[in-house]
Amino acid sequence: MLQFPAFMTQYPWSTKMIPSSSLLPSQWPHPQRDELLLAMEESHLEDKTGKQIHQPLRRYGCSNDLYVNAALVDMYAKCGEIEAARLVFNKMADRDLVSWTSMISGYAHNGYNSETLEFFDLMRGLEVKPNRVSLLSVLLACDVKPNQVTFTCILSACSHSGLLEEEQRYFGMMSKEFGIAPMLNHYACMVDLLGRAGQLSKAENLIENIPVELDSSIWGSLLGACRIYGDLDLGERIADRIFQLNPTHAGYHVMLANIYAYCC
Repeated sequence: MLQFPAFMTQYPWSTKMIPSSSLLPSQWPHPQRDELLLAMEESHLEDKTGKQIHQPLRRYGCSNDLYVNAALVDMYAKCGEIEAARLVFNKMADRDLVSWTSMISGYAHNGYNSETLEFFDLMRGLEVKPNRVSLLSVLLACDVKPNQVTFTCILSACSHSGLLEEEQRYFGMMSKEFGIAPMLNHYACMVDLLGRAGQLSKAENLIENIPVELDSSIWGSLLGACRIYGDLDLGERIADRIFQLNPTHAGYHVMLANIYAYCC
């Protein structure tokens, strides 16, 4: 559970913490607002809970907060509440690419194909440059089947944008919906983002269960995450695996030394 500062209050309907209603959103320190956004992202909210979060936010004047509204659009879209997502979107004074992409992806994944294309045309008409995630949503709406290269681009885009939930969804779609067996580079994108998110055990477990031949680079990605998060035990285990595959690579030895320096 996220631990928030003393001015936060816990609502009885959730184990997550959100700012006290006695403070206006403009008074929230940015780190606390960011923690609220993280709570909204991580909680996989049901519709009722989402509306209960939205009501105090709307009441206390966060309608001009781009990041909070973008998170609300994304939350409603993922819950299948497309009308609610569109309502928030329409009221936004400013809209970023994340908001547009959330709407397009939400329409596509809930079967609103014509709306997906109409919204994409609207975005392009306003000269908002689409990203790979929004482009894939359009492909799905057009019933165009992506291939391995398409998914490499999509997973890479999600990884570099920190979109863990979206990346997991697209990774699952490869085999379940399109019959495409993931290759090592697809797994590498998953490992990279899990490492960035600090989910090191999940990343290790994923590597252990990859059904294709491994190379040292995928372990190296996780070793880099161990350095960032100071996980010495896991770092030593991973280094052993790497040195079995590539014992002379100086960069991995330096990375392990940096982990020791950080942790000891």
